[in-house]
Amino acid sequence: MAALKTFDNVAPAFLAGGGEMGALMRATDWSQTSLGPVESWSPTLRMMVSFLLANRFPLLLWWGPHYVSIYNDAYRPILGKKHPRSIGQPVRECWSEIWHILKPLIDAPFNGGPATWMEDLELEIERSDFAEETHFTVAYSPVPDETAPRGIGGVLATVHEITEKVVGERRVVVLRDLGRARGGGEGGRRGLRNRGRCAGEPREGHPVRSSLSDRFRRNSGTPCWRLWGKPR
Repeated sequence: MAALKTFDNVAPAFLAGGGEMGALMRATDWSQTSLGPVESWSPTLRMMVSFLLANRFPLLLWWGPHYVSIYNDAYRPILGKKHPRSIGQPVRECWSEIWHILKPLIDAPFNGGPATWMEDLELEIERSDFAEETHFTVAYSPVPDETAPRGIGGVLATVHEITEKVVGERRVVVLRDLGRARGGGEGGRRGLRNRGRCAGEPREGHPVRSSLSDRFRRNSGTPCWRLWGKPR
């Protein structure tokens, strides 16, 4: 994160309010980032930051060719321990563990392509003390800026985490199979244990985990024990 410095007494109007993130942005020395001091920001960037800080839906703005991160209070919980150092960071540093997945999704709209959207983007991220499986519905949209070299200043990410919903649906499947397996003998119970593991039940000491590439392997018919280890 950029070095911190107090600018509240001279903060421009577009940084007013915004809760914790507004205060953090006013205290950030942006001249130490690739965006430069706020006085040099384009009218479009100023407008987008004002819009983002006032919004109650999780929003993340990646600005400039380095995709510098600016986000609001609603997005902050998604970052976990990455916050607050993530403000002003290039996305490749903030989300280094999934940069190989995010890069093409961001590059497309930034380089003049259409907006990208995914209903269930499955990612293994490191926002706590361990890698964890997470699920998001996301939309990445280009932000036109006439002062930018190619007319696109950055990419706006609209983010909705659905991890609890996805894991909850898996548990419902396990409970349903449990009911069906009652009275089915040892074979039925063994099958239930295997299905339960495939449905997202972790082994002891291992958080539920997956990645975007895991989804492709599951869809290709690879047995689930090859993904998460043989049942014991």
